[in-house]
Amino acid sequence: MKYFHFLGFMGFLFISSCNGNQTGYDASGNFEADEVIVSAQQTGELISLGIQEGDSLHAGEVVGQIDVTIPKLEKEQVEARITALHSRTSSPDDQNELVKKQLAVQEAQLDQQLKERTRTDNLVKADAATRKQLDDINAQIDQLQKQIYVTRQQLKVNTYNSTTQNIGILSEKAPLEKTVAQYQEQINKGRILNPISGIVLTRYALRGEMAIIGKPLYKIANTDTLSLKAYMTGDKLSQVKIGQLVKV
Repeated sequence: MKYFHFLGFMGFLFISSCNGNQTGYDASGNFEADEVIVSAQQTGELISLGIQEGDSLHAGEVVGQIDVTIPKLEKEQVEARITALHSRTSSPDDQNELVKKQLAVQEAQLDQQLKERTRTDNLVKADAATRKQLDDINAQIDQLQKQIYVTRQQLKVNTYNSTTQNIGILSEKAPLEKTVAQYQEQINKGRILNPISGIVLTRYALRGEMAIIGKPLYKIANTDTLSLKAYMTGDKLSQVKIGQLVKV
């Protein structure tokens, strides 16, 4: 005998107050359990639903699975796009490598000209070199210093451009990650979790059927606590008090 049949058998009861009523009962009613209809939260083929009417289930227990192949594939596609974003980013290191070599040559040339200026200045003081020779060296030093400034600025520009480009590319990552989270939520909803501890009253779906969001899968009731709903006539109502003991 299924448990829900047993509930039906127990349903109609008589209640008598403890006041010596000679009629036998003062009210009639039913014991009722809190029932929950568990519905599909995802659309797809019902791969499994491992329950039977009368089964006792615990809250949070996995009782079935809905096919989630499509959201899994869509999630993988978005994850591949996120991975591809990193391949589109660039590092200024490769581009700056040549510029750094150029800068090293310029700095070496400047160091050489500074030494040459010191030597020529001493020769001018000893009347062994002309003032024009010293002026030419100073002009070369000034030119090299300007070139070094431009080269260093080029390094900064390359780094800035690369960083700006990467920021633009990686700004696409956050929305894609949210899309991944949405697909993961759909995948999670393919797993059928039993919401409350209780007894399975009715099973509405079978393995292989198409589940649709909101479609009932089974009904479960918590029978640990039952509520009594009783009805009485108006002349009996005045005899009832809150907290009064009754005989069922």
